[in-house]
Amino acid sequence: PASSYPADLTPWQGGLAFRPLLGTSLGQLVTTDGTSAGTAVHGFLFGENSREGTLVEWQGDLYLSDYSSESTLTRLWKWDGSAENLLAEEATASLFQLSAADNGVVLTKGSLFLTDGTVSGPFDPLELASTPDLYSGFLWIDGTLTYTVDLADVSLWKTDLLADTAEQVVDPTPSDEDWTEMLGGADGLLYFSVQDSSGVEPRQRKYWASDGTAAGSEQILSFPVGATANLAEFGGQTLMLVADYESPTWQLYATDGTEAGTF
Repeated sequence: PASSYPADLTPWQGGLAFRPLLGTSLGQLVTTDGTSAGTAVHGFLFGENSREGTLVEWQGDLYLSDYSSESTLTRLWKWDGSAENLLAEEATASLFQLSAADNGVVLTKGSLFLTDGTVSGPFDPLELASTPDLYSGFLWIDGTLTYTVDLADVSLWKTDLLADTAEQVVDPTPSDEDWTEMLGGADGLLYFSVQDSSGVEPRQRKYWASDGTAAGSEQILSFPVGATANLAEFGGQTLMLVADYESPTWQLYATDGTEAGTF
């Protein structure tokens, strides 16, 4: 639909599924095969409070999170293309952010939850008790391993979704530094950045790589605060394109996840 601000474009059954965040289709689910005839706005109305990151596909089904002011519930839905099945609900206006792992759908909302899409109780998704309180917005999943940032000490944690065990990987941030972004994964490594928030100049944004162990985590680049980076794999190499707005320049690096191997 025009001016609908489509969000969460999710590959599904050879086409796309998405949710309009504006306009007359707000709260509905749209599926498309890339043609007008193959585009359908489904009569499945979600709550008016929704945002990006609340639609994901897992094993052929779509999972969605919304909040309904009428029922005052945050809800988790499963949609298989022909039926709408309520999996779970919790009385809070905070939405679930959804991501797919190898063994289920991961929900983040202050803590980690996991569901395999079946209903077994009033709140089906399993809360992973060993997970620390989450620093909002930071999540990366590698198979059945989930990487998050602890709210209390702003350190990187790894959770094994199968064993429900969690451990701190590394704490890259002194008390005057904050996490800024997870760039994503490449060649088995997680790339992320932290930056100086002390106010003492010159402040730096530092880029790290981690293999999920303390010994395999290290800072690989440093730029003035305000720099941004994009990660990509091309030609068998991991590339980082960094925009240094202080220069201003764009700089392209190849990296193997070590400082010595970044050039």
